[in-house]
Amino acid sequence: MASGRECALVQEEGILQFIRYWLPLLIYMGLIVYISSLSQPPETLMEVIDWGPIDKVFHLVEYTVLGILLARALSYSLRRMLPTSVWIIAFAVAVLFGVSDEWHQSFVLGRHSSISDLIVDIIGSALGVGIVYLRVKRKETQVSE
Repeated sequence: MASGRECALVQEEGILQFIRYWLPLLIYMGLIVYISSLSQPPETLMEVIDWGPIDKVFHLVEYTVLGILLARALSYSLRRMLPTSVWIIAFAVAVLFGVSDEWHQSFVLGRHSSISDLIVDIIGSALGVGIVYLRVKRKETQVSE
């Protein structure tokens, strides 16, 4: 039977891992939802940027970061699963979040949902998950050498 001190250490480790892997992801997802709920981006930003293709660049970067954070959190938390499953789950969650984000925008006054934005979100998600996948594989190769 584990002592009270051992239980406290395990609990503290769990809290630290949550802060390290999951808290940044949850904050970032909240930020995406918040920005999506704005009827327009801030005025000063709109005056500076011609909203042509730069909007797609924002979506690409936004979902690449989401893919990285998701893959990072899941690869740590689900490290005992089949490795391929972790990457598929991370990608699927990012895509579903993108779908829900576009759907949410369809209800926000002054915003609209867009298939082209969703496609860019999916590409960004794949890039982010792919970046973490390659990093993990590289680290595994270095350890086995």
